[in-house]
Amino acid sequence: MQAKDENTYRNPKRINEPTTIIIFPALQIVPILVVMGCGMVLDQTKLALYFSIGWFYLSRYFLKHSSPEVLLHMLWAKGILDIAVKQTKTCVNPLIKRYHS
Repeated sequence: MQAKDENTYRNPKRINEPTTIIIFPALQIVPILVVMGCGMVLDQTKLALYFSIGWFYLSRYFLKHSSPEVLLHMLWAKGILDIAVKQTKTCVNPLIKRYHS
């Protein structure tokens, strides 16, 4: 048995790794759970299942090829994000990181 090195991580992770639920990112699973729950309440389980499968594959494609910040930036650049955010007249660029001391 090897001696434990104090400079190594106990649980190796990537930088900016998303929050996971079991083995899937929460960004993929939480909308599926919400849609399936609403579909069961409204007796539209089959439609909710189709939407959930589509969301799973579409979100997996976007998470593989870009980060959520890039999608937010695309919405911001088109002006769609300004419609969703009603508290301010302008919305800052989501790709710019701001640090406060």
